[in-house]
Amino acid sequence: KRPKKSYKSDVFYKAGSSDEDKYEYEIGWIYIIEEERENGYGGMLMDSISNYLSNNSSSKACFGTVRENNTGMQRLFAKHGFSKVGHSYNSTRGEYSLVLYVPYV
Repeated sequence: KRPKKSYKSDVFYKAGSSDEDKYEYEIGWIYIIEEERENGYGGMLMDSISNYLSNNSSSKACFGTVRENNTGMQRLFAKHGFSKVGHSYNSTRGEYSLVLYVPYV
């Protein structure tokens, strides 16, 4: 998705990072039903996103937020060239913390 500047600024501020202008897109809410997990579908989605961004050189990179306790998604981000930046912060949508992921620099 292409988030509003105010949302993006808020996410990066809460995570303790000031690089939000480098990122135009956000990877959000990749959800694979439990019985289909570990079949590579998340990786296929991440590959499609990466291919799109690399083939559209005018596009800025994307960032993503992941629940702090979602280790599977954190591994998927890491496997596809993302790293955690800043620190975790409380979500405004529930009682959980989020972490910010951006492509390796």
